[in-house]
Amino acid sequence: RSTYRRGESVQTTGTSSIHQPDSDTSSHFTFRGRGGIGWPVANLRPSAPNSFMAFDVSPNGSPEPHKKAGFTWTDWTNADIDNPDAILGAARVGIKPEGAYFGSWKQAAHRTVPVLLQVDGLEVSRLTTRGFSTSSKFLNFGASIRRPIISGAVTAPGTFFLIDTEAFAANDDLETISGGSEGDLIIFRTVSNDRAVVIENAKGNIELKLRKSGRCLYFFRAVLARRTTNVKYVRNLLR
Repeated sequence: RSTYRRGESVQTTGTSSIHQPDSDTSSHFTFRGRGGIGWPVANLRPSAPNSFMAFDVSPNGSPEPHKKAGFTWTDWTNADIDNPDAILGAARVGIKPEGAYFGSWKQAAHRTVPVLLQVDGLEVSRLTTRGFSTSSKFLNFGASIRRPIISGAVTAPGTFFLIDTEAFAANDDLETISGGSEGDLIIFRTVSNDRAVVIENAKGNIELKLRKSGRCLYFFRAVLARRTTNVKYVRNLLR
């Protein structure tokens, strides 16, 4: 068990040297092993009681970033990195000029491991070079929110919502959808089969897949994709 203070450095030999010692004990911390687990567990802990702690990894000065890894990064590998025969995969956390990244990393000619999102040790979703999947096989956008049409327009509160006619009318026309950014999916369904919504083509910012200019009666659920200036109709579901 060793105590390190602000300004100390740990050399590659595992020994430590002290420079610019700080008398402020609130910045002291210990680096030790935690016993009773059955395998090695390294532990960093602040020396002062009832205090929190941070761990920083930063470059020295203002270097040019590594072309693949960025400025700083940490790797957590599934095999001995010094073993040339090991099939090595790594989880990597780092930061590049484009931003922070979290994912897997292929070491040399080894395989790329998938990125798993887990809750309490159970896999919830998986990301690979082939795409994204969930253990439930569903994407859930949360509880739906009711949005009424107002003067032919509706504002999408998110990807999925309920659409209703203005003032609970028996039918209404939808000409414009606002909300979201380019590339967002918009999925909505009517609140009631007794209140029909007709999607108007090209009267506002909605483009429908129609061979001729006209209108499309909206029965149950529709999927649209947000573009820069308009909303492109994808398909009607469960008509």
